[in-house]
Amino acid sequence: MNAIGERRAAFVVLVLALTVAVGVVLDVIGLAPWVLIASTSATVVLVLGQRMAWIPAVAAGIVLLLAFDAVFVRVAQPIDLGLAAKNRLVLVVIATLALVVLWLLRRSLRLVRTGAARPLFFALAPLLVAAVAAVAVAAASRGTRVAWSMQNDAVWNTMMARVVWSDQGASPEHPNVSPLVQALLAGAFAPGREAVPMADLLQHDVTRQAELWLLMVFASGALAALVAWIGLRRLAPVPRALAAFVIAFLPLSWYGAGYAFQFGFFNATISLIALLCAWIGWTTAKDGRFGSIVILSGSTIVLLATWAPLGIVPIMLGIGVLAWAPRDWWRSIRRARAVGLVAALAVIPLYLLAVTLPDILRDGKGLSANGGIIAISPWHVLLVGAVALASSAWIAFRSPGRDRVPFVGVALVGVASAVALSYLMLQRSGQDSLWGYYPQKLSWLVATLLVIVIAVTLVDLAPVRPRARRGWLAVAAIVVVILICLPRPTTTVAAILASALSPAPQIVPDPTMERLFIASDPSRLNIFARYASPGEDAFANGWLLQQYAKSGQDPVRSFAYTLDGTDPVQVCALAGTKRVDLVVRTKDPELGALLSGTCPGAPMKVVVD
Repeated sequence: MNAIGERRAAFVVLVLALTVAVGVVLDVIGLAPWVLIASTSATVVLVLGQRMAWIPAVAAGIVLLLAFDAVFVRVAQPIDLGLAAKNRLVLVVIATLALVVLWLLRRSLRLVRTGAARPLFFALAPLLVAAVAAVAVAAASRGTRVAWSMQNDAVWNTMMARVVWSDQGASPEHPNVSPLVQALLAGAFAPGREAVPMADLLQHDVTRQAELWLLMVFASGALAALVAWIGLRRLAPVPRALAAFVIAFLPLSWYGAGYAFQFGFFNATISLIALLCAWIGWTTAKDGRFGSIVILSGSTIVLLATWAPLGIVPIMLGIGVLAWAPRDWWRSIRRARAVGLVAALAVIPLYLLAVTLPDILRDGKGLSANGGIIAISPWHVLLVGAVALASSAWIAFRSPGRDRVPFVGVALVGVASAVALSYLMLQRSGQDSLWGYYPQKLSWLVATLLVIVIAVTLVDLAPVRPRARRGWLAVAAIVVVILICLPRPTTTVAAILASALSPAPQIVPDPTMERLFIASDPSRLNIFARYASPGEDAFANGWLLQQYAKSGQDPVRSFAYTLDGTDPVQVCALAGTKRVDLVVRTKDPELGALLSGTCPGAPMKVVVD
């Protein structure tokens, strides 16, 4: 990569500065925070790219900004300034510092070479087009089209994000085991939120969160393409780009995005992004070991702040990078590089001691809980791990290139996952089965990473002869499809994925969504009973009740999961809960008399529409 020239470099810096300025304006007026976030990220990646290869620079930029947010949301919480203003200010500061660095380096500023960028662009462009199309569909469609982002765990993520917003950060008074998830969600809906009428807050919040979730899903697809691009060095540019294009859609499948949408696992998408960045850090270590350590350190912090048991995966990969480092590399670590290396390594135990360990000691019993989860079995996990080891072992010991990096990486991921899985299963001792919610979720997330690795290694194993190569690639595609189909995709997953990425009908009808948003004014508790179908009423009530809950221990919250609006006894029990002044909306003209007979004098009002 050669310098692009001072005048051209100045133009690049000017364009980035103007983009940041436009992002600030859009953020201040409350239109959208995405332009400011994207422009700041671009400046950071460009700075990192002056000392790193471009793909590791992208991974480093992503995890460093996410890790910074995980720390910033705690450290800056006591500052009496709204969360939107804090986020805006810190993004502007980061972007300004990066722009100053780029300006100082303008005589030697480098961009990725056109020849190297073209195939990579072709690999990533379809995802960009799909992301723009998804946003356009959401903007142009009638109705809200966000019900896909409101399933199961999504409701409590939103409510905890509202706590982060009201606390102006992650407050010690309201501890949270996934602070980065709620920080990102709160940061998404914060710009302009103060000007939103109370009755429209829920629609505002979930719409912004849906936009963020889609963008992060597309980011995971882009990172999968980068993983493929790195792993397929031996291929010619066009086949390499085509393979990266296909592999990029694995995170967007029912196995990745579909299951995350179905169960409301926002943290799963962030975790997959961190895992893919960690794998990029591992596979590019020979090209820049120091940058690899930075990526793996950032990935560790992101995972500890998102889904802590997975933090051991980048830690194990980091140990491998250091253990595999030649003596010459260790001799080169002096002065500034030594300080940077110590800082990158020290931040992990500091975060573990200051944040993760107190969370585990406080909420460790929660790791034995059950919940809605993918029907993934131990045999599926073992099969995915075995295929990953076998395919990477063939590349390591039998193929002409003898590249052992994927094989050692898969082995390290397997060891780390076994340790984390053993810990999670031990938490379930005394229950009917050691295999449950948290072991299944960890296994699914690791398996998603390994399926992407398998797809890359199988393509890399393709024969040279064209006819044999086509047959092999067909077999490889069948293997990957079988692996992601073993936990059978449900019709629910397919419907949610379709409604998220296309103008297909939502899994929850628009009239139900409209009723939910109209009734979502949190100043008084509204519920629906015998209004629409039991499922539609239960969906709306789950959000209305959890929105009204003051904490995770609030008695009102338990009704969000159990309330049957067709049962007057349960409605009366809810009305008898402390501080509840209930409005029951129904289409059954006889329900009012039935409730009065069941619990006369209960503090409730029945409205027949």
